[in-house]
Amino acid sequence: MLRHVAMFKFQEGITDQQKAEARDALGNLMGVVPSLRAMTAGLNLEHDLYDREVYRNWDMVLVSDFDDLEGLRSYFAHPTMKAASDLVASVTQKEITARVQFLY
Repeated sequence: MLRHVAMFKFQEGITDQQKAEARDALGNLMGVVPSLRAMTAGLNLEHDLYDREVYRNWDMVLVSDFDDLEGLRSYFAHPTMKAASDLVASVTQKEITARVQFLY
């Protein structure tokens, strides 16, 4: 199995509704993109466990699983995923999005 993880930071001034729409655009890909085996998309919890001056969490994360690299490639090529990606890019700081893919 191959896992793709992406972590996002929102642009300044993005509303809670826009954040939820970005999360849902990713989360709604399950059942639409055939190569997608599992997916979780979530917003960071706002809490006071950390000193915010020292620890700055990412705002949103995507965790998605595929059978293999070809499945990931077909996911990136899928038109619904491209539309979701465009929406997410419009509200996030895309130049600092963190991504990793690994086999497990």
